[in-house]
Amino acid sequence: FSVAERRKLVDAVMRANKIENYEIAEIPDFFDDGKWCGYIKDNIKNIDAAYSGNNIVLNCLKSKGFAVKKIKLIDDLNSTKIREKIAKGADWQKDVPKEIAEFLVNISGIERIKSLYA
Repeated sequence: FSVAERRKLVDAVMRANKIENYEIAEIPDFFDDGKWCGYIKDNIKNIDAAYSGNNIVLNCLKSKGFAVKKIKLIDDLNSTKIREKIAKGADWQKDVPKEIAEFLVNISGIERIKSLYA
């Protein structure tokens, strides 16, 4: 999904949960952890904490002086597994907030995901 679509997904869930004090930063992927973390340190200011379920990301950011918080994963659930469920026609809606399910339906996301696995 595009950056704009991903932003809308996050905004929808945050709004539904009455979370207003957040900011989304668009960060390019350099395919190099050091460059990626350096970009964040140089370009993204006033970060209270960085959240991730990825230990590589957490360690990289921590090494640059950021406060980090590990997100607890739910039964090892991740976006790849959800996309695979969508592609197979399995029940996936129970694994995401209702705002995500509705958004994916509205942007033809289900069909788009299925086409990637065809």
